Amino acid sequence: MYSLVLAPLGLTPWLTGLGGPLYAIVAAIAGVGMVVMALRVYRIREGAPANRAAMQMFGFSIVYLFTLVALLIAERGMAAIAHQIW
Repeated sequence: MYSLVLAPLGLTPWLTGLGGPLYAIVAAIAGVGMVVMALRVYRIREGAPANRAAMQMFGFSIVYLFTLVALLIAERGMAAIAHQIW
């Protein structure tokens, strides 16, 4: 359930104008990836495969959040540089 809420919320910065088109594309693709991984964790519930799926999703979530924050910072930085140049 958390991933179904997280995926669209990841697009909030783009919808509010804080993120640009690159952010929107990456957030949408990564959000779908997060939902797919969550479904995998939901389906595989026992044993080593369940632990592996959960750890992979955990690792992906760390990369997911880092990437979205880094993109916001990078797009803001590029916009500031472009503003100074023009």
